Amino acid sequence: MKAYKKFLIVFFIIFFQCLCLFSNAEAGTYIGELCFQFVSVEGTTDYTFSVTHMGGNNYSLHGFSPQLVSSKGSYGGTAAHGSATISEDQIFMNFNISRKRDTSNVTIDSVVSAVLNVNTFKGDGHVTSIIYAGTDPFVSVMDVEVEMVECQ
Repeated sequence: MKAYKKFLIVFFIIFFQCLCLFSNAEAGTYIGELCFQFVSVEGTTDYTFSVTHMGGNNYSLHGFSPQLVSSKGSYGGTAAHGSATISEDQIFMNFNISRKRDTSNVTIDSVVSAVLNVNTFKGDGHVTSIIYAGTDPFVSVMDVEVEMVECQ
């Protein structure tokens, strides 16, 4: 029985090593930074995203809002990540944002969905946020206009 177990262990080790030799690891291609401006009834917020081409018409977005990071007394930290897909003449963007206020115990988690025209890089979307202020979280939903702008 011991020889059988040794054989199985050696077999699986060799099998997984061969599997790794013939597997191709692929990474996305970094495109660069793109900046978008979001306008709602609450004001204007800019976001800077690093964009990575993941294959086909799919892109990965990772970024932050320079306004929310640098504004004294505003949100101390902000992180955004998501994806974008190009389909015919539209860009479908979807990403999550997490923010924490410097001066209080308020955390905001948001989901942004937007559709942009591929020719004008303008469109509209929706922001759904859960705001945690103490023990009573509440939900905020708002419409936004989105436009690609020059990065500052």
